[in-house]
Amino acid sequence: EQCYDAVNHAATSLGMQAYGMSLEQICLYLDTMANMIYHLKTAFERDEKGFSGDMVPYDRDGRALVPSRPSISYFNGLGQGSGGAPPAWQVVSSLMIGAYKHRGFGVWSRTAWSGLVYTIAAILFVDDCNLLHMLRDRSMSEEEFLERKQRALSLWAYLLQVTGGDLKPAKCFWYLLSYKFVNGVARLRRLSKLPTYVMVVPQHDGTEKPIQLVDVKVAKQTLGVFTKPDSTPQPRTAKDRRTEHLKYMVDKGVTCSKSELQEAKCLPETGGFLSPRRQSFQYSTVSKP
Repeated sequence: EQCYDAVNHAATSLGMQAYGMSLEQICLYLDTMANMIYHLKTAFERDEKGFSGDMVPYDRDGRALVPSRPSISYFNGLGQGSGGAPPAWQVVSSLMIGAYKHRGFGVWSRTAWSGLVYTIAAILFVDDCNLLHMLRDRSMSEEEFLERKQRALSLWAYLLQVTGGDLKPAKCFWYLLSYKFVNGVARLRRLSKLPTYVMVVPQHDGTEKPIQLVDVKVAKQTLGVFTKPDSTPQPRTAKDRRTEHLKYMVDKGVTCSKSELQEAKCLPETGGFLSPRRQSFQYSTVSKP
């Protein structure tokens, strides 16, 4: 959660310095992002008052409305749409993966043709991430493997917290690929046959939240697409998959409408799908005393 939007500037600076950037360039970029004046623009209008890193409101001409107020905050993050955000996130996430691999976590495998050994610790797409684990020692029991997996997950959560993010339990889940042999053929065990082990993710407030163990035949959205460990094909046509994805997008829009527009008492939940012109008209209608 907010792993990309609220990147800690101290971690970003260390990462950039590790990649050879000068301290002057780093300070210029991060200080600008932290102290520039931001204005919120919606379908209704652009806000009259801006805000900056010191939490002092500004008008449109850049004049501080409360000039005597002391600085109380420092904004982190890389900026939505900023050209410097992708490479900055790359250096931060590279350090996270390096620290994660340094503790011995990840998957070691061998290529089929050349026999080369390679290591994969995580698969990332921006701030979406798949952590990979594998039983390295055949003498290790399943319980020991799950405990090691929990230590790896906790370490990743702490690395995210250090760099400004956090793991949102509602968006986290895990698969356990445990095999059995049926007539000499390896089959993945179903959810009912797996051990009742609870995996948790540490939170920034010091608590731990459990995450869902998903059946291997259930497809979940990871890195922008729906995938599942089981190799059986989905019994759906391409049209069905497009319809399912469209329904997912509609449900997501309705959820945003309920949580933001409805709570603010600006628009009914269906108003989020209207055009800006229609939104403005409906906003003025429902806002009249």
